[in-house]
Formats: sequence, structure tokens, C-alpha cells
Amino acid sequence: MVQMECLEVYQGTNLKKAQWEYIDGFIEGFEFEPGYLKKVILKKEHLDPKEIPADASSIRYTLIKELKKKKDSLSPLQGDWRLTHIREKEVSENPKSVTIHFNISQNNVYGNDSCNSFFGSIKQITSNKMHFRALASTKRWCKDMSLATPFLQAIENVFFYRLDENSLFLLDENKSILMQFKRDQRKKLRTFS
Repeated sequence: MVQMECLEVYQGTNLKKAQWEYIDGFIEGFEFEPGYLKKVILKKEHLDPKEIPADASSIRYTLIKELKKKKDSLSPLQGDWRLTHIREKEVSENPKSVTIHFNISQNNVYGNDSCNSFFGSIKQITSNKMHFRALASTKRWCKDMSLATPFLQAIENVFFYRLDENSLFLLDENKSILMQFKRDQRKKLRTFS
């Protein structure tokens, strides 16, 4: 499976309740700009399945007009992050590191606590607030839970966040730093619009 950029679209006007869907293929004449949301008019054509290759889309999208473009304040969170500090204590980097992935358009989060995989949804997110719904995880037993246990306790208390360059800080309700992450450059980031 090859990693690639994927576009997501929403047909509607209320971005807070948007139901984003992946678009199969690309949009002719459309240029994606990371960090921006664009309101566009598209032409959608259903192609004859007999005239297209088996691995190609049966729908052709063409840009008619770009109506509006605005900065997406939440897009910098999108992607993979690796834990570097927990309660101001530095975490050594190793294969069993804590990772977290934010899918902002779907309001969900998943990752690995160094032992188990976890997943769930983001209950609230603004330009500086973040709160998770009850997260679920696998229940594998691991000999070393010295990182997993404090991480799971800390993530339950996240109320705010702050982004500085390639660092993400998750904060409690008093705005004290619970955890610090850095963008995980080991994975190629997917881009969504």
C-alpha cells in the first residue's frame, strides 16, 4: 500500500458538524494548500465503467469556481506525534515510545501508550481547548508499564493545548503542562482538505 495525499470533502455549510468524506481521485483544476479550508463549486461526472481502468475512479471532479478560502486553525494538530516529556520528566526515545495521532476532520484520536493501542474521539476542540471522550484501549499485559500508566492518567486530565513550531503541549485545567510531544517525522504525514 503506497502512502499518498488524500482529499476530504464536505457538502454543506456548517463546518462544526461537518461529515468529511474521502474523495476518490483528484479534482481537476483544484490546488490544495495545506492549512486552508476552501469552499468550491465542483462538477461531478459519472464515467462509463467500461472505458476506465480497473484501478481508476468512476467519477471525475472538475473545479468550476473557488468561492472562499480561510485559514484552518486546527490543521497544525493533524498527524502523528511522539511523547518527549511527561509531567516535565524527559522520556527516552525507544521503539516502545508513546505515540498519538490526531484526525481533526473526523474528531478522533488514536495511538499507542507504549504497551497498548488506544483510540477514541475528541469531545471538544478549539484553538486552545481540547478534551477527549472516554478513551478505549486494548488490554494486553506488558512487563513494563512505567510509561503507559502515567500517560493514561495524564491524558484523562487534558483540557488545553499549545502548539510551538513542531512541539505540542497538552495541559490540565490549570494550564499546567501534563505532556509534551514532538511531530513524528518518521511517518509521512497525510494531508487533508
